[in-house]
Amino acid sequence: MNERHHSPKNRLLILLLAALLILMLFVLLKDRLLHPSLTVVNTPREMHFQASSETITRDMDEIGALMQKVKANPEDNALCLELCDALMRAERWDAAESFAQRVVQRDSQNFQAHFLLGVILHQQHKDEQASQALEKAVAIRDDASARYSLGILYLYFLKQSDMGIRHLQAALKLPNLSKDLKAAIEEELEKH
Repeated sequence: MNERHHSPKNRLLILLLAALLILMLFVLLKDRLLHPSLTVVNTPREMHFQASSETITRDMDEIGALMQKVKANPEDNALCLELCDALMRAERWDAAESFAQRVVQRDSQNFQAHFLLGVILHQQHKDEQASQALEKAVAIRDDASARYSLGILYLYFLKQSDMGIRHLQAALKLPNLSKDLKAAIEEELEKH
């Protein structure tokens, strides 16, 4: 074995890095609990927690592979949105925004591009722009998740409770509403 890799200095550095990673995750978790943000409620794939360097490496590998595919097929909207989703999971908001915007420019009637753009803009604290993107998504396709996101955005971030309640109530009337999303909407409406 190489002595260099087992020196006390290297062990201390590894322990320090691990402690910093744990502290960073704790701070992020605390921030998420204290500051609600828009969420996409529907599938387990959208609910993620990057707790290990293994997950981060896997995400970066996926992003790299998708970047290569997009480079080879730059006009493929579905591929651009897949890359956008991967970038969002890695919390690379600026890059995700550029790919969502690219799709919106090519296909102004793409529901998913507007919906993702709204979530991305909210994460960048551009809540007025986020509401515009989400309103466009709802105009294209009346979707419960988009209406829920709009409701939360209006209630908590834009301080327009009447608009928020209206979107939440409209979401409840939509068909194919998942049990979890219905419960989340009803919980929000009970608060207001």
